[in-house]
Amino acid sequence: MLEEWAVPSGGFEEGESPEECCIREIKEETGYDVKITKLLRIKEITIKGIKVKIYYFKVQKIGESIGINDPDRLIAAAEWKSLNENKNNKTRLS
Repeated sequence: MLEEWAVPSGGFEEGESPEECCIREIKEETGYDVKITKLLRIKEITIKGIKVKIYYFKVQKIGESIGINDPDRLIAAAEWKSLNENKNNKTRLS
């Protein structure tokens, strides 16, 4: 069993909104189509001197996973977890 989980994340593609980025990253990293239901928070931090905004959304999955798109082989496993399950496990929120 894995000891740590991370939520899907990544950078914006040119012209992409935070919502579009969220939907794309989840699809790539989990294979699920999702619908955003709520903006949870925006976290503003500085990483190596660069100001960064991190957007957290509550989403609802649509259907089943079509598989992970992981050409770099960085994802050991993907699993859909509820907010309560994430709070009870070691889930990295970036």
